[in-house]
Amino acid sequence: MLINQCNLGLVAGLLGICTQRMELGAVAATRPGVALFTALLSRAQSLVRGEAPIDPAEREQWTKTFDYFLQTISPHLPDLFPATLAQKAVFGPSAYLLSSEGQARQDRDHGEMERREAEVWGLAAALAVNAPEDQQTNLVAALRDKILHTVQAARDPKTPREKAELKLRNVNMFLHGLGLDASMIE
Repeated sequence: MLINQCNLGLVAGLLGICTQRMELGAVAATRPGVALFTALLSRAQSLVRGEAPIDPAEREQWTKTFDYFLQTISPHLPDLFPATLAQKAVFGPSAYLLSSEGQARQDRDHGEMERREAEVWGLAAALAVNAPEDQQTNLVAALRDKILHTVQAARDPKTPREKAELKLRNVNMFLHGLGLDASMIE
């Protein structure tokens, strides 16, 4: 709620401090980090597109800060998704210890995983909406494999309908920020 009261200069300052003083990839890989960055980016976008006049110096500060933030976080974007993190953790002793109980728990946890993935897709959408066209191209390039993998998994006939719809809704959250849709992907 405090972020919603900030002006653009303060939002840029907060994002700048985060970018300069935090291990951005590690912080963004957490739910609170995703929520913080999404809130800051959403507030900035609402101010930029809002009716109230913005001081040109604040707008310039925001543009520079956002460019730096995007440049810093882009290499980490594919690794922010919980499914990617879980997939990396699968290798090791626990991968060989799955029982039928473990499989049932894994199926229950998958719904939660998709909901957590939606949070990261929301961050990606906030990045897309704030980014100029040339940077949007870089965003798509950074997330290309994740987009394709998600759409292919959703179109797989073995994927339950509800799960497929959730996957497509998640990826479309990002794609709609770019004026695209998953139905355009072959």
